[in-house]
Amino acid sequence: MSNQWKDVKDQFTIEDIGAPLLANLAKGIYTPEAMLREYVQNAGDAYFELEDKTHKKHRSEEKAIDIYYADERTIAIQDDGIGMDLEDVKHYKRIALSSKIGKDRAGFRGIGIWAGFSACDELYVETSKINDPHRYRLTLNFAEMRNSVSQNINIKELLDKRFKIQKSDASKAEHYTQVRLVNLNEEFADLLKPEELERIVSEILPCRFNPEFKHADTISKRLMQIDGYQEFAIKVNQTEIFKKYPQNVEEPQFDILKNDDEEYGFVWYCRSPSTSSFGTTPSNFRLRVKNIAVGSPGMYSAEDARHWGVSGAQSVLASGELLDWYFGEIHITHSDVRPNTPRSELELDSLSRKAIGEIRRFYAERIAFRRANSNVNSHRSQILEVTKAIESKETYDPQSALKRLKGLKKYESLSKSRSQGKDAANQDKTQKYERVILRTLEAKETELSQKRQKAIEFLEGIAATSGTRTNRKKAGSDGGQELRKNGGTAKQKKEETLDLFSTGTATSRSDDFDQLLAEICQVLEKRLQDQDELCSDLCESIEDIFKEHGLLVTA
Repeated sequence: MSNQWKDVKDQFTIEDIGAPLLANLAKGIYTPEAMLREYVQNAGDAYFELEDKTHKKHRSEEKAIDIYYADERTIAIQDDGIGMDLEDVKHYKRIALSSKIGKDRAGFRGIGIWAGFSACDELYVETSKINDPHRYRLTLNFAEMRNSVSQNINIKELLDKRFKIQKSDASKAEHYTQVRLVNLNEEFADLLKPEELERIVSEILPCRFNPEFKHADTISKRLMQIDGYQEFAIKVNQTEIFKKYPQNVEEPQFDILKNDDEEYGFVWYCRSPSTSSFGTTPSNFRLRVKNIAVGSPGMYSAEDARHWGVSGAQSVLASGELLDWYFGEIHITHSDVRPNTPRSELELDSLSRKAIGEIRRFYAERIAFRRANSNVNSHRSQILEVTKAIESKETYDPQSALKRLKGLKKYESLSKSRSQGKDAANQDKTQKYERVILRTLEAKETELSQKRQKAIEFLEGIAATSGTRTNRKKAGSDGGQELRKNGGTAKQKKEETLDLFSTGTATSRSDDFDQLLAEICQVLEKRLQDQDELCSDLCESIEDIFKEHGLLVTA
């Protein structure tokens, strides 16, 4: 008896693959948006194939994709791209095998035709390829397949009796493909609502900019320079649907997401005076691959990015909601950074993580600018507020005067300062933008700096006569130290504090609490550092609470 192992010839066949695999292929992957996107991107790829075969660049207005209702429960997607011959149709029905792999195409996973497996009862594909004398029709009975997947049969037995290919004569000049999803089920019924269908097309698919959008041509010309960029005249029931953007926006700006000489994306964006001006138009940034949306607006702007494998400075991003002040698009330009199967996010690998890091770096800059712009606008309002008080000879509360004085002096210093060399590189992003925005504003409103100087002199006069600033400093240094010297247990401190409420005259109690307030403000100033406005607001709020409870004597 020999213990030597010998090879036994065998091979896997389609009979070895169980029918339930087909159900698992599309289960939970495709939403109505993702399914429609899959068929539309296949239509878009057909135009690229036509250009490759004919060596002719078709004008953008010729590259139309029509989406329409064939009946009340059936939606159709049609293009005039290269079309398919019999061999192409046979390949088209394959599962997870794609002729596009290795090509620069939007659809490359070979799942396209099966995207509607869970969505409809039957799928019809009618097509004719340029220079082929026949047109072909492929029919897939998805309803019968779904009803049979639980049977103990192999996938060949499941499929063989539930599809057919037919042909008829056609002109050699014909070239088109029409996909019909017959009898959509309830989960995908949103596609049967014209308004919802138009929204999906406008926000997700590679349609053109609305020609009424004043920056459409400027942005389109830049996007056309991206390798593989595509846009089409996409129609819903014979009416073209456009990307929609508001008119009252600033000039578009452009940025390249790049690190270590490797480019990951191209960005265009516009700023609006306020988020309310967007109306029903979604603000924030849309991530796109081959001009097809990936995920939702603001993709990768979550506060914590560690679950995407992003580390370092880009792992935490605060105040992502400030991105709603912008609208624009981030187009992935790196050919190896690709979306996952349902196009809900990028496929997580080392390159995609780098791309996400660069996206978040860009977000951080935009958030800093938004904060800076808000701070400078607030500063301008304060100048005008004090100017109005001077002109109307109104009285000004000493505490409010001190608060305003500190803010005005900060921006007076910022306006005159310069940031160079290493200091410029390490400088707080918000303060960097504050300087730029402030100087731009002062160049536009030439009297603003003079008004600020007069406001500072006016407020300094109030502060000098009130003596509040000196008292507060003394209380913060001497009173605070004395308070800390007493030490004692938490119980003793509590008893001492309660004793302040029950003993002493109103004036002495007020002095004690004035010292306490001063120490609190001193701690806040130390902790909040450059956040002057927040510090002042907190101090003022705490002071109001003291006054409400009778702990301070109001002037």
